[in-house]
Order: sequence, then structure tokens, then C-alpha cells
Amino acid sequence: MEALTCEDDVKPIVVVDRIIKIGGAAISDKTQFETLLPDNLKQICQLLKQNYKNLILIHGAGSFGHHQAKENDLINGCLNLEDYSRRQLGVCDTRRSVTHLHNYVVDALLKENIPVIGLSPFHFLMSNNLKIEEGITKKLELNYSRLFAYIRYLLSQNYVPLLHGDVILDYTLHWTLLSSDDLMFTLAKEFRPHQCLFVTSVPGILSNNRVLDEFYIEQDGKFHNIDSIDSYISNIIDVTGSMKKKIMICAKIVNEIDNCNVWIVNANSNTIQNLLLDEKVISGQGTRIIKRLNTD
Repeated sequence: MEALTCEDDVKPIVVVDRIIKIGGAAISDKTQFETLLPDNLKQICQLLKQNYKNLILIHGAGSFGHHQAKENDLINGCLNLEDYSRRQLGVCDTRRSVTHLHNYVVDALLKENIPVIGLSPFHFLMSNNLKIEEGITKKLELNYSRLFAYIRYLLSQNYVPLLHGDVILDYTLHWTLLSSDDLMFTLAKEFRPHQCLFVTSVPGILSNNRVLDEFYIEQDGKFHNIDSIDSYISNIIDVTGSMKKKIMICAKIVNEIDNCNVWIVNANSNTIQNLLLDEKVISGQGTRIIKRLNTD
């Protein structure tokens, strides 16, 4: 089979309405090793069935993969070759775990007759010194251009691409992690959707135990009220980020893409349905991240 090319004159013209990232904590119990929350997953998939046109999906790893990744410090690559063999097995076990969850999500979407195609970044991307760039990895065709081309083709054929946070190999440091939040930003930057949804285990951004309906990003791209945000602190293992990291990704999206509505919402609310159907969101049922307009 010939590889898909990504020349400009053969790119299918596609429109992406929204990209939805299903947080790992929304579909798994992150305090328990490899523990799915099947009712949550089913509910999300039933909501997605109402409108999956021009949609890209991503899911986090949750309790599938984070434990192994932390134990083997995979995010920083491999600097100590004396421990290479043990940590290499950790790479393999982390991939086994994240693809286990991935298969659960694919199965749940197919049960709702959503034409989903699962894609693992591991098979498309490779980094160099923890950065994914064309340069040295181009000769291996393991870069974002190849992934974008494949997603674009799937969308042109009315499939729903489903990606996930993953381990990827690194040309210099052997391996690293690609978080689902970072993947969300990269895909948003490429496909320019009008809506990005982060589906989480919390009702939105919390400040003083109250859900903020709106969270403003300043003109300089910063958010100056970050310290007022409630942190969810427990024995949860998360090697790729936190709520504050998620907000940073949201800030990058709203600053990169004009007119993109970015939301953080709860998996167990009607907000997902409201946003899929372009309906009004009830106060206290989600947080919209907005770039503050310059009034000078």
C-alpha cells in the first residue's frame, strides 16, 4: 500500500466543526489502576451520537498508562542506559495500557453507530530531544504532516478520527510522552475548529468552590487570576499535566484561533449536549475560556 502524500494539491478540503477531548478522569478512576468508568463512557458516547459531523475526538489515558509512565519516568526520555531494559519494558506496558483504554472507547462509540477510526500517535509521530519537528524525523515520515494528512482523509470520508495521549519514540532520548492536551492544541491549530471542548470530571474551572461561567485570557496571552483557581489535590497520578496545564492549553487555543469557543465541562452534565446542538449553556454548568477584548 502506498503512503498517503501530503502535498498541497492533493489535500482533501475538510471543515472541522469541533474537537472534543475526553479527559482520562472522566472515563476512568485515576485513583485505581486501570479502572474504567463504563457508565460515564456510555453517557458521553450517547451524547456524541447527537452530532458527530466534522468532529475530531481525543481521549486522555486516565488510570491506563499514567502509573507505568510515572514509575519509569517516561516523559523525560532515557538518560541512564544502565536502566534501559527495565524502562523499555515500561514503554511497552504503558502502550499496552493506553491502547487498552483506547479500545474501550472505540467499542463504546461503535455501539452508538458512530463511524470512529482509532489512531495512535505512536504510529505517526517521533520526537527529537523531546520535540516533534520536521527536521531529523522527516526522513522517517514520522511527523505531524503525515498525521494531519491521514486525519484530513478520514474526515473527507465522513469518519470520526479518535486519537489519544501516548508514548512516542524519540530519536535522541529513546522515548517520551505526548499528552492529550498538547495534542488538542496542535490539532486545533491545524484544523481551526469553531469549538474545542475539554470534557472533565469537574463542572468547569472552580474558584472559591464556585464554577466560573467565564475565564478571561488577557491580551498578552496570560491569565492573571490563576492562583485563585481551586486545585483538585488527591492521590491521583497524572504525569502529563493538571487543571492549570489544561487552562494554559485553552489560553493558547483562544489566542491562536479567533472565534473558537473553548469550554471546560463536566462529563455528567447536559452541557455537552447543549454545545453539540449549539444551545445556551446553563450558568454553573461549564466554563468558557475567552480572550479579553482590548477596550482602549
